[in-house]
Amino acid sequence: MEFGVKQGLIKGMLIGSMGMVYANWAFQAWIGSIITIERGERGGLTFACGICVIWGGLFIMNVLPNLSFILEATSVIARMLQTIERDSAIDTQKRGKVLGHGKGKVEFKEVYFSYPSRPDTPVLQGLNLTIWAGKTVGFVGGSGSGKSTFISLLERFYDPDKGKILLDGYDIKRLQLKWLRSQMGLVNQEPVLFATSIKENILFRKEGAAMEHVISAAKTANAQDFIVKLPDGYDTQVGKFGVQLSGGQKQRVAIARALLRNPRILLLDEATSALDAQSESIVQEALDHASIGRTTLIVAHRLTTICKADLIVVLQSGKVIESGSHEELMHMKNGEGEEGGAYSKMVHTAKWCT
Repeated sequence: MEFGVKQGLIKGMLIGSMGMVYANWAFQAWIGSIITIERGERGGLTFACGICVIWGGLFIMNVLPNLSFILEATSVIARMLQTIERDSAIDTQKRGKVLGHGKGKVEFKEVYFSYPSRPDTPVLQGLNLTIWAGKTVGFVGGSGSGKSTFISLLERFYDPDKGKILLDGYDIKRLQLKWLRSQMGLVNQEPVLFATSIKENILFRKEGAAMEHVISAAKTANAQDFIVKLPDGYDTQVGKFGVQLSGGQKQRVAIARALLRNPRILLLDEATSALDAQSESIVQEALDHASIGRTTLIVAHRLTTICKADLIVVLQSGKVIESGSHEELMHMKNGEGEEGGAYSKMVHTAKWCT
């Protein structure tokens, strides 16, 4: 803002002084005549000098508006360098314990958490939850109830303010971060595909993997059928952000990428909520197949995606208010002893899972 005020002042002065050009011409003509007549200077050089002074001033005025772009670029680069050189509170080095073979049991013990940008707004408040290895757990609740926060904390994008998160009995803070994240496969609502081939997009999860592993992951993700029908197969270019593929196809490629490392834990953050009904059924079938033998955490707004889960957790204000299977929750009673708990009301309101 300060630079803009100075720039506007200088620019206004220069534009307002355009009339001084004529005074400048008159002054140069007077001085030029004196040095030409009395001092013997050549008239051509004197005239050229006057032209250079005037045009130089005009070009300087034209350059000033571009200084704002230079200042903006400098400011952006400074913030980028500050981010790159920042010492993260989460250890990203190779220190930490590596488990021989992760099973996938996850435990949250008295976990409290608030996002750094909103420290006065608690997201999780004393959360206690055990997710057994190989089970599928669905998380439902209103916006801001803390569903997606589970994934951020488990991946260690953030660390809890209080409490512990355990993987197979070990505090995840004591585990090597790279190994921890290699045990998890994440599929988001909007998959990010890069402007390269399908094969390369899948290989981003594990560079250098053999082609048979890529094909195996694609089969598990129910993507093999549509890939082989493409003109170039796995070498088909998907375009920027995957614009050459449909929403369901992009999602299945993202699932294949998540499965390439054969993760013990599969994290699904509303993976089907942005798809139409036909694409959703195809992708859901792929997710059901991919969940076999893995600990699967599903964050969903559409209750159809979690009806078959082993455990459904209902969150409200960062706390677990109900948990159980679909059948158990449908027959759960509310605080007044009447049938129809929070989950049952959600199901009847949405008319799903019936």
